[in-house]
Amino acid sequence: MRIAPGWLNSAPFRPGRDQVPGSVEAIVPTQNQLFVLDGANRMVQVYNPDAIRARQLGGLARPTDLVVDKQGTVFVADQGAGGVLVFENNGRFRARLGQEGKGSDAFIGLSRLALGQSGELYCLDATQRQVQRFDRFQRRLDSWDIQGDVKIPPIDLAWHARGLLVLLASGQIQIFDGNGLAKEAMPPASQAGLGIEMESPDSLTCDAGGEIYVTYGASGVIARYESTGKITGLRGAPCSAPCKMFCQDSTGRSY
Repeated sequence: MRIAPGWLNSAPFRPGRDQVPGSVEAIVPTQNQLFVLDGANRMVQVYNPDAIRARQLGGLARPTDLVVDKQGTVFVADQGAGGVLVFENNGRFRARLGQEGKGSDAFIGLSRLALGQSGELYCLDATQRQVQRFDRFQRRLDSWDIQGDVKIPPIDLAWHARGLLVLLASGQIQIFDGNGLAKEAMPPASQAGLGIEMESPDSLTCDAGGEIYVTYGASGVIARYESTGKITGLRGAPCSAPCKMFCQDSTGRSY
């Protein structure tokens, strides 16, 4: 679904019958294209604003997330391939970041990605409870450990002006500072006093204005936070299936 700024109206983003992705693992809208990670067909489908497929990036093994930087470089989290696959903006494969294995320089459970303001790449290894990092030149930086109850896994991460946000299965959002320490946290939506029983969350994103959104697919709602971390309400997605992902492009359109 493509939702106009202000949530005033919505319309389906509907590719042609022979261009529909087999499954949607992640979506990234840019100003003029929509990148869709198609897990069933193990590729990235790239669509123009009119929902016509422009190109495909294939050769994936078990992809779970993707991000696209300002230059159009595509990063795909693919534990099946052992790390993060990097593609040029013309679709040409550039490199793989990381390898399969234990430790701060390898991945066991690579799941989600996020880009920082200056192009840093943050990679969530949910199994090792680590955030592995690379600078904008894809050089490895120190990894950060996720503290807390090991029975509560990390779900997603996103860059914010306050620091790196890490969403936990409890709905709590940890805020990591530049030294990799989570000294602050935002409460789960279930503590907002809105009278709705919340299931485990699915995804986390931040918009250009600094507001934060957490999707609860099983509960059928999106929780909205101010940039300060205050919960401002819940909104049901205008679609017939549970909403598991949410993102915005530079014009304020939501997907």
